[in-house]
Amino acid sequence: MGTRLRYEKMIKEAFPSIHRVRVHSSGTFTVTVYAEDEYHNLSQKMITDLTIFLNEEGQAHLIHQIKPFNATLSDGVIEIDDPPEHIQVIALNGGLNQRGLVDALNAAFPFLHLQLAELHKGTLKIWIPSGTILSSAERTLLEQYLAEITPLGITVEII
Repeated sequence: MGTRLRYEKMIKEAFPSIHRVRVHSSGTFTVTVYAEDEYHNLSQKMITDLTIFLNEEGQAHLIHQIKPFNATLSDGVIEIDDPPEHIQVIALNGGLNQRGLVDALNAAFPFLHLQLAELHKGTLKIWIPSGTILSSAERTLLEQYLAEITPLGITVEII
């Protein structure tokens, strides 16, 4: 399973010269890697090396794009805080099937009793039982956790 955190860790380990990296799923089956060295540059050699690496080590179903780190601003990719430890462990260890994703979310939000609705055409739909009321902060947190533990290139919809 290729989560954002797992991809970022994989890239940092393979390329010690990369100072900052941000991986962002920018649509169904599309991933953008934003990177720079310690001088805030992204050389053509680094782009070529990253492209080769992602073609060999990345998820086969994903289209990879590589951009300079400062393009996160113009692309509207927001800075995000590290998720809680238990979400990081899930994201880095991977191996979750659809049921595992829902179980992990239920562990983080035990009061929701989430259920998998379906995975169809690259969209994972999660069902929240009727009558369950989420504050906007809880819904945002749930969406952030979902984004961290679902494989890159899959969109998530809470219904």
